[in-house]
Amino acid sequence: MKIMTFCARISFKNMATNNDFFIKRIFAIKVNGKDVDPKDFSFESAKTITFNLNVQDSKDQSKNCSSTIAINAEEVLYIQMTEEK
Repeated sequence: MKIMTFCARISFKNMATNNDFFIKRIFAIKVNGKDVDPKDFSFESAKTITFNLNVQDSKDQSKNCSSTIAINAEEVLYIQMTEEK
C-alpha cells in the first residue's frame, strides 16, 4: 500500500522578499502535538506545526530516512498543502 504524501508551500510573515519555503514528501502532520490529517490541515489555532517527511539517505540514494521539521505557527502567513502524485 502506497502512503499518500503531500507538499507544503509556506510563506512566512517576516520574509524580506516573496520567497516561499517548500517541504515535499510529507506523510504526517502534528498541530500543537496532535496528529492531523493533511487533507484537513488548518493552522489557525496552531502554536507549533510539525511536518514528518521522507528524505533520501545522502550516502545511499536507494534508502529513505524520516525527518522532522517543526515551525512556529505565529510566524506563518499561509500554508498551501497539495497532494503529491
